[in-house]
Amino acid sequence: MRPSCYFQIPRGNTNRYVYVFYLYGSTYTVLLRQLLGSSPYRTIGTYRIPMIEIRTFINTVVANTY
Repeated sequence: MRPSCYFQIPRGNTNRYVYVFYLYGSTYTVLLRQLLGSSPYRTIGTYRIPMIEIRTFINTVVANTY
């Protein structure tokens, strides 16, 4: 199944962390990815968030990542 849309939110001064949001039906699958030096981003966390809770997730968890 393919996501109907996706977007990214970079965090930190150098975009060390990136949250990638994929929408599947009424649920977002969110990947937390971390940049380590010159290597590619690596996934360090996965979340499943209902669509009605996405604003709270962005304003709390994503906003407090730096």
